[in-house]
Amino acid sequence: MKLWDKVTGKKEEKKLEMPEKVEAVQITEESLKSEIETSVSDFKNEDKKVEQIEQSVNLEDRSDVEEVKNELQLDEKLSDLNKQADELKNETLEEKEIKNEVSLTSEQLKILGEILDAEQGLKIRFSKKEDLIKENSQFNMNPEDFNMRMNSIDIEILQAQGKIYKLENELKIDRNNTKSTEQRIKLASKQEQGKIPSESKEDKDFRDKLSSILDDLNSFNEFIKSSGHTAAEIGEFEYSGDPVKEKIFKDLEEKSENLNFSERFDELSENYPNQLLDSISEFKELYFKRAVLDNISTSEKAYYPKIVETFIKEIPRNVDEEKYQSLKESIELRLIREKQKALIDLPIDEVLKIWENDPKSYERYNSSIFEEKVSSLIENLIDQNNYEKIKDLVSSLDKIKELNPNLEDSSEFLPVWVKYLNKTDVLKTLTKTLPEEEFAYYFQNKFVPLSIVPDNLKEQFVGKTFKDGHLSVERVKDYCKFTNKTFQELEPHEKAKILDRVGCKNDCMVFVLQDFRDVLSTGEFLNPDSIPEQMLPELEGDLIETARKRLKNGHGIENEILQFPDIRERVLDSLIFAQEKMQNGNVYSDVEYEQIRKEKISKLKNIQESFKVSNGSEKLPPVISQLLEKFKDQYGRKGKTLVALAISAYGTENPENFKFKMEKIEEVLNKYDPDNIPDGAKVSMGIEYEATDSINYGYSETSILGYKKDILLISESANIGIGTGGIHEIATKPNYNPYMLMAEVKLMQDAGLLDLNFKRYDKAPRGYHLSLVGDSGLTVGDEMYFLHNVMTMGQLAGITAGKEVIRTQRIHSKLSDNFSDVKQGGERCEIKGMATDSVEQFEKAIITAHHAGIAIQLYNEQKDKELESDQAKDIVNEWEKLKQGIIKAVGEHNKNFIDSEFYGSFIDSDGEYIDNTDHIDVTRNQKLVDRDTLGSIQFKDEMYIRSTDLFFEQKPHFVNALTHINNIFLKGPQGDDNSPVNAGAVLNTMKKENYGGVMDGKPQESIFERGGEFRDGYYYVQGASEEMITHKTQILLNHFNKNMERLLQNKGVKRNVTQEELVNA
Repeated sequence: MKLWDKVTGKKEEKKLEMPEKVEAVQITEESLKSEIETSVSDFKNEDKKVEQIEQSVNLEDRSDVEEVKNELQLDEKLSDLNKQADELKNETLEEKEIKNEVSLTSEQLKILGEILDAEQGLKIRFSKKEDLIKENSQFNMNPEDFNMRMNSIDIEILQAQGKIYKLENELKIDRNNTKSTEQRIKLASKQEQGKIPSESKEDKDFRDKLSSILDDLNSFNEFIKSSGHTAAEIGEFEYSGDPVKEKIFKDLEEKSENLNFSERFDELSENYPNQLLDSISEFKELYFKRAVLDNISTSEKAYYPKIVETFIKEIPRNVDEEKYQSLKESIELRLIREKQKALIDLPIDEVLKIWENDPKSYERYNSSIFEEKVSSLIENLIDQNNYEKIKDLVSSLDKIKELNPNLEDSSEFLPVWVKYLNKTDVLKTLTKTLPEEEFAYYFQNKFVPLSIVPDNLKEQFVGKTFKDGHLSVERVKDYCKFTNKTFQELEPHEKAKILDRVGCKNDCMVFVLQDFRDVLSTGEFLNPDSIPEQMLPELEGDLIETARKRLKNGHGIENEILQFPDIRERVLDSLIFAQEKMQNGNVYSDVEYEQIRKEKISKLKNIQESFKVSNGSEKLPPVISQLLEKFKDQYGRKGKTLVALAISAYGTENPENFKFKMEKIEEVLNKYDPDNIPDGAKVSMGIEYEATDSINYGYSETSILGYKKDILLISESANIGIGTGGIHEIATKPNYNPYMLMAEVKLMQDAGLLDLNFKRYDKAPRGYHLSLVGDSGLTVGDEMYFLHNVMTMGQLAGITAGKEVIRTQRIHSKLSDNFSDVKQGGERCEIKGMATDSVEQFEKAIITAHHAGIAIQLYNEQKDKELESDQAKDIVNEWEKLKQGIIKAVGEHNKNFIDSEFYGSFIDSDGEYIDNTDHIDVTRNQKLVDRDTLGSIQFKDEMYIRSTDLFFEQKPHFVNALTHINNIFLKGPQGDDNSPVNAGAVLNTMKKENYGGVMDGKPQESIFERGGEFRDGYYYVQGASEEMITHKTQILLNHFNKNMERLLQNKGVKRNVTQEELVNA
């Protein structure tokens, strides 16, 4: 037994745990010192253990002491420690040295990491290319497959090379300085260590959707097999003239429509193209594989090498060769375009070499980019007096043109000032060999770079230098040299051109404070971003005065000016002051003029005040400042949004009135209690609304800056999102509280930014997009389709009357925007087919969608597990009750519409006799449609609504059936216009259920004007009974919403209490 075993009293050897090796990545001097001190301390502690052991066993034999030291490995540890310390020190000093040498920002380090990744990718692709060549030599691949694969890899290589070139230009790396480059890349690679890519939830969503489609496809394929024909054969039956075959085709088409394959595949192709390519082998039928691949081949999101591999592996060339070739050509076209895109980032001379070697690689796609690049290269060569290179360049373009007729004529690549000359004279001009007389004739009154103007003509052309669209430092130098002027002696308008086209960051032209003042004195727009930061405070007054002058001269105020808070405030002050002093130009009467002038001033003052919500709230009146704090406490960031919008709408001159209006809004907002929503069932909502010229023109009559600038300023002060549609797209940011969305819209309407009652802007767009996201997940599918369709049927997505539609809007599946600490699940379901004819209609749609979103999530949850609370179970029950009620109503409509509305009575599906004769004018209704038409199959088909359509993406037939039904009782469409007269006729009368008479109130009134209550009647189509489908749907939706409101008053309410209060459908 060893001495160590005797000392420790252990009979088995135990391996000592070694301290973890110190990491050597991104070590600072402080952390280095700390690591060394810790290790030294550990070492001393081990040394103390030896001393304790010596004392406890009274060791006199030094060889035993050495044995203990060997067991502790103290000498090795000391050596390792010293070695680590040296390495850490050298590592840190090297890193410090590199950082000092290159002085890189975090953004530059990021770019370096991207270069490193691109270079690694380039190596992989070259290796991939070598492997493919070896594989072909060994196995003799099909030549077409080999060429397509090689083409794909070559494009990948070009893309990687182009990316590296572009990134190096951004970073201004000198590739000839090997040491500098290696150090930079080494440092960048250190910064990237330890990063773990986040895992996406896309794969799970995709698998769920794909599994559903595959199940339906199996069912569909069985249906095809049962017919005794193939899908290709059935496709030829449509116009065969054989009734049996045509019926087979119609049945198959109807089943395909009901299964909604087209839209579902479109969604997968759009949102998950690469996952779909990976899974294409799971489709058993070739025609599905081919259709999917054909659809994906044009998707920008799909990785083209994956498209190529999938095509080669999954699509046999010997089955239906015509379709095979068609798909192959589509993929080859995609590769040509990918190659064209890959060339964009490469130097243009490299691109020309590639075109010369492979003329087919040129396509007109993106040709304007290359034309501009060649033109810029020629301009630069002119500055360098490199006329031989210009000659070679034009010659190269002509050669490529001969090889590829698709190439634009070489004149398209030339600078604009020389394009109109014939080819011979172009070359003479660009190489300074054109005779003086011809030169003077061709270019009289036109710009030409001074460097190619014959010496005897320079005096004649020198004044045109600053008309140059390609103004450069070299050309400014030529001008100064010929005119014997220094930069400081240039005219203000000349300096303005230099700032605009060259910038002030160059060594040859140093802009001082007076230069900027000279430029501003010309009235030219000057972006504050182009002014050195240290000079900006001294130039604010000049910028403001220029902005005021430009506005007076009809130029408007540039958005760049308004983005600087200090400048913006003073510009707005100046504009208000100018408006106050402005005199009537006899366009209006004095009374009208004074009213408009006051409104303009008030509007701009209100916008200016709204910025104090985020910066300067102490300057607001105390009443408003206190209310702001209250709203921030209650509603967070949305509280600030509401107050900023309210200031834009109401101003701050009457604080008590402001407070009164906001407290009315607050009462409604507090109807929503997040604590009463079942766990995981909250719904966030937002809308997008495109403003067009119809709003712009009306609003701008009483605005100093005009609609676009006003709404941009308000969007900034109130933190309202901005989309890309129309002249401006309002995009509210998501929120759980549906009344918050209603309040934002109300305040924007009060500020004149939109008008959902279409009184002020009668031709404003009526459509909007409604987005919903659920905490536990909402997805585009049966339940969302039902919601969209039932709101359309209940006239909450606009009144369906007038003309037929030829297409309908889809529900789009998009990524959700995080807005709270909770990560919401599922998708952002964007219902693009929403519309409104009044603010009440809009608000009823919002609350319906909110309630439905909660119910749908709980309905989906109960499929997988038992719901815990009575409240949740009752909510699911309400959703089921609504669906069953609507399905029954559609069935009654299809069976009994004519009897109910034109004869006054019918027997329903429960065997109950329904008599409407006391509530409708049967005689009047019978005059609306003649007896022959009533009995025709066409009439019945036009009114027929398939109940299955309720659970599929909205189709034109569905909407048109509702339109036909309403049109019977309303004024039909007049001429080419789909007049809103019909909408007004329906909306202006709301009736109580059970024929209870007309309700008080107007559809133009908001919930905020009715004390937080919705009117719960139905919009009345004159002459129709309550059994008519648009009336019946509204009644059922009212039941659903009232019951949901009661169920959400308390969390976890007991069923026996709630059920007594619920309305029975």
